[in-house]
Amino acid sequence: MGKFTHSKWFYLTLSLFFALLLYFNANNSSSNDGSNVTQEPSSTKSESTEVVSNLPIHLTYDKSKYFVSVSTNTVSVTLTSMNRVLLDAEANKQTRTFKAQVDLTKYGPGTYTVPIKLKGLDHAIEGHLSQKEVEVTIDDRESKTFKVETNISQEWVKKGLEISKITLNPKEVTVSTAKSDLDKISHVVAYLSPQQNIEKSFTTRAKLKAYSMNGEEIVADFSDDIAEISVDIESPKKTAKLNLIQKGTMPKKISSYQFLCDTQDITIEGKKDSLSKISSLDVPIDIQGVDKTVTRQVHLNLPKGIKSNTKTITVTIVPQLSRD
Repeated sequence: MGKFTHSKWFYLTLSLFFALLLYFNANNSSSNDGSNVTQEPSSTKSESTEVVSNLPIHLTYDKSKYFVSVSTNTVSVTLTSMNRVLLDAEANKQTRTFKAQVDLTKYGPGTYTVPIKLKGLDHAIEGHLSQKEVEVTIDDRESKTFKVETNISQEWVKKGLEISKITLNPKEVTVSTAKSDLDKISHVVAYLSPQQNIEKSFTTRAKLKAYSMNGEEIVADFSDDIAEISVDIESPKKTAKLNLIQKGTMPKKISSYQFLCDTQDITIEGKKDSLSKISSLDVPIDIQGVDKTVTRQVHLNLPKGIKSNTKTITVTIVPQLSRD
């Protein structure tokens, strides 16, 4: 045994053993690399982007002294961040904390091109404005009181009905605008989009607008931006005289009757064309069998399409005895 371990065959056999061992280990390792090893997902984050459209531009200036008109009231902003949650919050109008601002506190009357800046944007978000500047015109502010009108028209109402009353609240407002524009304003309107076939009275709210004599809208501020409008709609009305007409066979001993009524005329309502045909209403009074004074409630039968709050009248029938 001692001689064998020192012979070349011993070393050849040992070398072959280790060679085979390495071979099988290498193949087994290669097999494991291809099917059993789970790769860890990459932890690298990518940037996300959101676009905020129509972001209002906030103007900072002395509103008691100046009136400012601007070339555009909104701007678009592209937001980029690695923080998706924070980005979503700023893209949402309800949770947004930043704004686009134009600082005019150091400017006087005139026309200027001024920078737009993003204020309140978190440092983890980059914001890129669709435009970096805006043109503004600053004028001295002047104010005047105007009566509030409305554009509601009888033409909006269903045929046969009419507007009986329109109530506006407030009835007048203070309008503030540039000195050069104030004299152009002829009327202030609580404006509603035109409608058709309105049948019932209604109450609504409308935005106020200032107009020149030729119908041009003048940009202005109002002491109240919104007016409440109450519109009463009803059928046309008129007064009709009552004609009491004798009906029935008169007893032989009665020569005539006198009718005493508590009501001489009533108010009726209906479509205009129907009312135009009526000046008085005939009311039949049944005298059949009446030989002494009697008081009765007489029901009014009105023409089709005509209404009245008066449903009955009180009539006293007084018979006049015959002399024969």
